[in-house]
Amino acid sequence: MKTKSLPKLTPITLRYARQLVSYVDDFLGEMDEQPYKLETYLKGEWPTLDTEQDRNDFWLYLINLGAVSVSYPDKKVNVVEYTDINQIVYFPSYHLIRLLDIAPVRELLKIAEKRKNDEQTKSKVDWDPMTSTLTYKSARHKFRQGNKGDAPKLEVFKELWAEQKCERTRSKGMPLSIKTLATRAELITNRQEASFTKNIEDWVIQLVKDIGTVLKEKEFPISIKRENNTYLMVVSE
Repeated sequence: MKTKSLPKLTPITLRYARQLVSYVDDFLGEMDEQPYKLETYLKGEWPTLDTEQDRNDFWLYLINLGAVSVSYPDKKVNVVEYTDINQIVYFPSYHLIRLLDIAPVRELLKIAEKRKNDEQTKSKVDWDPMTSTLTYKSARHKFRQGNKGDAPKLEVFKELWAEQKCERTRSKGMPLSIKTLATRAELITNRQEASFTKNIEDWVIQLVKDIGTVLKEKEFPISIKRENNTYLMVVSE
């Protein structure tokens, strides 16, 4: 069955792609009838049922795009047995790859590079608004939406999170005044001075302190900076 869904880009399949591109760039300059011999696994690369599935999907994707044809002239099949997990893997020693169009191979490398760059510039702290859960590595905190104490705390957190400064993504963030926090979190109905009482101000300050305490206790890489009656959430990872 033909499929053009993107294959899984693993260290092994990306090694295949890099070797093919290097072959074209360093020796051919353009397509050639001479097939390229490509080792299935190098030293340190371990064949498993998953890597074999990834390998087959990789070549099928390129074959369906008309980028390569693949043959296995060596009829010998290698066998690796993992007795501890009761798994036996069969694989060829090498492939002979006839390159027909290098462009799809180059595109796979571009996709892999973009994913790598995106991952490097993405914050390691994750916020799930659907479940009101903050996670970072093994740290986890869930704001309980039905809890009276957590409800206003959750709303204040969401406003601080939305305007965060993140050192990893280089977003500059925006400090929020106590009155702005109270309004956005719907702790007051408007910005009128009559609505923003001293009790409301103290309440917001306490809510921010409580949030900061939780983040510190659970070792999230997040701090809340206060300056001139404004608050700014800073995410360092």
